[in-house]
Amino acid sequence: MFFAHEFDAEITNQIGDQRLGTCIVLPEEIAARLPFDTYTRLRVDAEIGGVDHQGAWVPYGGRYKMMLSRRLLARIGKGLGDRVRVSFNVADQDAMPLPRELVDALEDDMFCEAWEAMPIGQRRSWCYRIDKLKSQDARLRNVDKLTAELLG
Repeated sequence: MFFAHEFDAEITNQIGDQRLGTCIVLPEEIAARLPFDTYTRLRVDAEIGGVDHQGAWVPYGGRYKMMLSRRLLARIGKGLGDRVRVSFNVADQDAMPLPRELVDALEDDMFCEAWEAMPIGQRRSWCYRIDKLKSQDARLRNVDKLTAELLG
């Protein structure tokens, strides 16, 4: 896959004297070419250390960082202080993959209308919350919880 942006980064847990979670920091020269004036948080499709990753560059202390989970670090076999190759493309900022269980629930017109009225960030959060669950029962319970919240 072709990536528009590539660089090597150190896996760190701080910017300057500020401590934060495990992350990588976007070089300023790349940040200057990205649409941060339009999007505070910039969602990207990336490859970190050769592993596919969907993440976001988020502002922190005048710079931009991307958080790295323990699971991702284990998959790439890297940790704090290690250097890693980062390649990414800016993702469609409005795209939101819907979990199958949520697609089924959206067939109800009242639920769909309430869903569309929610801010995009809340919808994305619910999609992530449902999608990360492994058990079908847990996924369905979360859809039921969302339905109750929206249709009360």
